[in-house]
Order: sequence, then structure tokens, then C-alpha cells
Amino acid sequence: MVNIFDIKNLENIPKDVRGGLKRDPFGDEIIQLFRMADGPLTVDQVYIAYYRLFSASMKEGEYKTKPGAKLKSKRQIMLKLYNMSKLENPQITSVDRAIYKLAERNLFSS
Repeated sequence: MVNIFDIKNLENIPKDVRGGLKRDPFGDEIIQLFRMADGPLTVDQVYIAYYRLFSASMKEGEYKTKPGAKLKSKRQIMLKLYNMSKLENPQITSVDRAIYKLAERNLFSS
């Protein structure tokens, strides 16, 4: 069955419909890390996990940067986490200084 909610593959969607979407691939990748962790993460943990999952591959027992990968700095990760936690309906929240977790979602609130 096709996942009708999938917004990562939009090849079969008309261009005028795709144009109305607000996408944040960097934010999507960070949320993916938090879902994988299933708990709070420090900025350092997000920084290293982001590199390992999205910018590198394991070769000969150590991580090597993928050719053409655009590396994110720790500062970029830190600012993204902070900004994501300050949105009107944030997907992540700050637990403590430099520690974040997925926001608890109440599906019945307005």
C-alpha cells in the first residue's frame, strides 16, 4: 500500500502542488535522529549522530566523509535545535541547557 502521507518522494505530484509545501530537510533529518534515539539528546550527540548518519559512511572500521557531503558545523546543529524548539508548535523541546527531546504531542488540543 502506498503511504499517502509521505512527503519525501514528490515526483508524481504536480509542480504547482509541490510549490505550496514548506520543506525543511535539515529539520526532518534532526527529527529522524530523535525518533531513532527515543529519548533526550545533547547537542554533541546530535552533532556526531548527524555526521555518522547523513554525512559519512563506515569504511575500514572508521567513518569517512561521503564525497560531496555538505558538513554541518556544531554551531549549525546547535542553532537549528534552538530555533526548532522556539517554533509555535515545536517538534522538539529543550530539557536543559544543550539537551533536547521530542515534544509530546497532544492530538486533541487546538
